[in-house]
Amino acid sequence: MASSKVVQKALFVLLGN
Repeated sequence: MASSKVVQKALFVLLGN
């Protein structure tokens, strides 16, 4: 689902920060 992709991207960005 696209929603899952968005969540994963958000988590990745947060972790990156």
